[in-house]
Amino acid sequence: MTVIGVGLLTSYAGFAADFYKHEIENSVAEIESIWTPVHVPIFVGMFIAAIGFFWALRRTQPRALPAA
Repeated sequence: MTVIGVGLLTSYAGFAADFYKHEIENSVAEIESIWTPVHVPIFVGMFIAAIGFFWALRRTQPRALPAA
């Protein structure tokens, strides 16, 4: 669960930086690409959260008992 939280916080920080870039600085969205440095934390955070989700999902699956 901690990994998912780190991913969500990273994405949230990326969204906050993107909001600042577009609303406060009035940066024009037409001249930037999806790979600008302010967008990278959003994608990295999503990736970390997805890895954490699948890791938690794998840890909660029941394991087969050995044959007696």
